[in-house]
Amino acid sequence: MSGLQLAIQLRQKDPQHTLDIHLFDNRSYTNDKTWCFWEKGHGQWDRICTQIWSKGRFITPRSNIQLEMKQYLYKMIESKSFYTYALEILDRETFHAVQIDTVVQSEQQRFILSSFQKEFTGFDFVFDSRIPPDFSINNTHCLKLKQQFKGWFIQTNKPMFDPTEFYLMDYRVRFKQTTSFTYFLPLSADTALVEFTLFANDSISDLDYQEHLHRYIRDILHIDSYKVLREEQGVIPMTTFAFSKLPYPIHHIPIGTAAGWVKPSTGYSFKYTERQTHHISNQLVNNTPIAPLYSNRHRYMDRLLLYRLIEENTTGEALFSQLFHTNSAADVFRFLDEESSLMSDLRLASRFAPLPFIKAILRS
Repeated sequence: MSGLQLAIQLRQKDPQHTLDIHLFDNRSYTNDKTWCFWEKGHGQWDRICTQIWSKGRFITPRSNIQLEMKQYLYKMIESKSFYTYALEILDRETFHAVQIDTVVQSEQQRFILSSFQKEFTGFDFVFDSRIPPDFSINNTHCLKLKQQFKGWFIQTNKPMFDPTEFYLMDYRVRFKQTTSFTYFLPLSADTALVEFTLFANDSISDLDYQEHLHRYIRDILHIDSYKVLREEQGVIPMTTFAFSKLPYPIHHIPIGTAAGWVKPSTGYSFKYTERQTHHISNQLVNNTPIAPLYSNRHRYMDRLLLYRLIEENTTGEALFSQLFHTNSAADVFRFLDEESSLMSDLRLASRFAPLPFIKAILRS
């Protein structure tokens, strides 16, 4: 996704095709996942969105909060639509259905890319979304938490849903002592994506996923008869790993998850990727040094929240409840987008119970 977004941005800003863009990816582009994000009003991706919501809820066993989204909309894109859109824009580019194993910079400061099949030479820049091996090594200097999920696209035999309202988090079905919730996205009166999600480093079995999804559909949505049209499953790293400090050669630039473009405290990445690729493509087209956008203040706050989730995994429900009880969803979205001011961040932070975060500051 990050590589395709960057290629789209570059092509749109280089209509004369002065840049020679090559993409290397050994995956087939199937309808294998969805991306969701919030943004103000209309945006670049509206034409390929599966659904757009202006109303949402945050639900726990003790509360049901109507999200104050104001000018924000919540949007969903299925990967097949995104891939099709990208390939339409990039149909003149060179695609290579191979896996790149090594990237080497030659004495002439140009890059050589090697795969099992062949070698590719002569590149001035490499934008690399492969996860670096250092990330897999146990590292006591960073925090790591897995966001794990399995979702079912279901269809009922009669109208059951209000497709104008989604549930951002619903904590009424939980897996043991974890931060776990269900994500409910109605697509029409009789179809919806129901996704069970947990923040935990220990994996759960497919039977556990099935049990919790079925419980939610039966006990919360009150549906006894439904058909599973398809499913999606994945793991998103929530981490403070210092991707930006890895020793890449100049002009070999990590992107996507490999560059830390996944929000450590939430796992969201699509809009953050849009901002980063817009920024990088401007720099490349204008021939200025490439440096990513980065907010030390917001990443420090991410670190504190992630530390709390790891230190006491059951606190997620209380933390996010406090966040949405005492702030509008619009203010929360602005904060999570790293577009908030220092004063608004301090106001938001002041509404949390201070002691757990003081401990987090002292230990993190």
